[in-house]
Amino acid sequence: MRLLNAKTFQLEQFYDNDIPPYAILSHTWIENEVTFQEFPTLSRDDPRLEKTVGCCRQALQDDLTYVWVDTFCIDKASSAELSEAINSMYKWYGDSTICYAYLSDVHPVSDDDAFSESRWFKRGWTLQELLAPGCIKFFDSSWISIGQKYAKKTQPKGFEPPVIRKRPGPDDDLSQKLSNITNISVDALRHEVEMDSISVAEKMSWAAERETTRSEDMAYSLLGIFGINMPLLYGEGGKRAFVRLQEEIISRTYDHTIFSWGFARGPTHGGVFATSPLDFSGGGEIVPVKAGRKSHYTVTNLGVQIQIPVLTVQNGAQYAFFNATRKSRTELVMSIPLYPAGDTGEDDDILVRDPCSMPVFVLPTALVGATTRQLYLSRNPSTEMERNRRQYTLFVAKEFTKAGYHPREIHPHAIFSSVDESTIYFGPWAPGEKKLALVTYDSLNSSSFRLKIIFDDDHSSCVLQRAEHDGTLISELKRPKDDVQEWILGDEWKEVIKLGTLGDVSGKMERLWPDSIYCLLSLTPADPASDEDGDF
Repeated sequence: MRLLNAKTFQLEQFYDNDIPPYAILSHTWIENEVTFQEFPTLSRDDPRLEKTVGCCRQALQDDLTYVWVDTFCIDKASSAELSEAINSMYKWYGDSTICYAYLSDVHPVSDDDAFSESRWFKRGWTLQELLAPGCIKFFDSSWISIGQKYAKKTQPKGFEPPVIRKRPGPDDDLSQKLSNITNISVDALRHEVEMDSISVAEKMSWAAERETTRSEDMAYSLLGIFGINMPLLYGEGGKRAFVRLQEEIISRTYDHTIFSWGFARGPTHGGVFATSPLDFSGGGEIVPVKAGRKSHYTVTNLGVQIQIPVLTVQNGAQYAFFNATRKSRTELVMSIPLYPAGDTGEDDDILVRDPCSMPVFVLPTALVGATTRQLYLSRNPSTEMERNRRQYTLFVAKEFTKAGYHPREIHPHAIFSSVDESTIYFGPWAPGEKKLALVTYDSLNSSSFRLKIIFDDDHSSCVLQRAEHDGTLISELKRPKDDVQEWILGDEWKEVIKLGTLGDVSGKMERLWPDSIYCLLSLTPADPASDEDGDF
């Protein structure tokens, strides 16, 4: 490990147990950063070394002689040294006595918003630099202290590193504020839980909104967080690098949450692996089933080989049930719709993920009729399947089911995801198949009603019918395709159908584009003051 002597301003080489205590710098790169080759030719007064000088000054204040700065402590001209450094970086940050997070875009007169919006929180490499150190101190562009984060179990008793200057206000623990900014729990930030005990999906979700200059670095910057060592292949592309990372992860873990991606924007392909951490956006609550049986799986030439319960439904979709659930609803089980990879049916055991469906969470009763099978989840499905099928989700207000309305008949086959029957998943439908969904609700104290929804790729239509318990139609509200309200919100297309009210029932449907995956239907007891066709 190459370290900079803060007193002599000279680089020195150390090996293994000879490495002295050191401070480490975390920062965002700017243009014209100093390289290993350039450093010996520059004087301490060179403007390009300003933040390095500030880092050295702070280290000496903290009684530390050595510092590590990634820009020039690594010889990036050597691919072998660069690979070793990237594979070791999480450990280097974790072994440091203190880490200085230098936020060059936060200035002494800045408010709290400037801290929260700093570029430092948006870069891929700074994620591990936030997580690994036991002690990290944040500074603004003038090296004025903003605050700190300590790992509870490693904080020396009574230790408070001196600072040059403090910003107005207390120089206190930033753990909760950092958690609010990053969606990383305080327990994880303070090392109160082991990194290995956190689910793959949750750790991936931390990186979902971050970026790197080189696409491959989005995967390489996560190596230490997952305890992975693998060769760097710059030029392979970000998608391939991220798939390689996931292949390495599943060779070391039983965690099925690695398959739980596609919640926020829907899958864009039918492969078993995600192509970017962004695919895990919204997956921070997904955890393994604690009592779940550990499944042996491995990567083969046919795909990921796994033994898992599978339920085949009416339209040919096969729902595979994984050992994953939600933190807030641990009684639920994660399921993913799959289809045979071939069109001839010859390879029934080689399945692809439906390219336009997200994972769904269902009650264990949905597994009735499922059989445990050995499958191959394809890594490289045909692009012809892209967006050929669609899955829609029906959300019913919980207050409505609590009022005594419960679904009696559902067509086509659908699976409930919650005890209160508030979520129903329909589809996926095959190309050319009419996307018609029917749900009949009964109430002991009122007449029944039926929802008839046609999901169309351009516009949807919806019918709300009210009937006696014997099926006699009482009244009907219908909104055809040409009566749909739509508007553009930024890049988002939104479709809204307002049905009005029938007696004590009111209805509205919303659908978002471009993914066209979600259908949101809200049914609530009608406002007595509203008329039959009024808004609500």
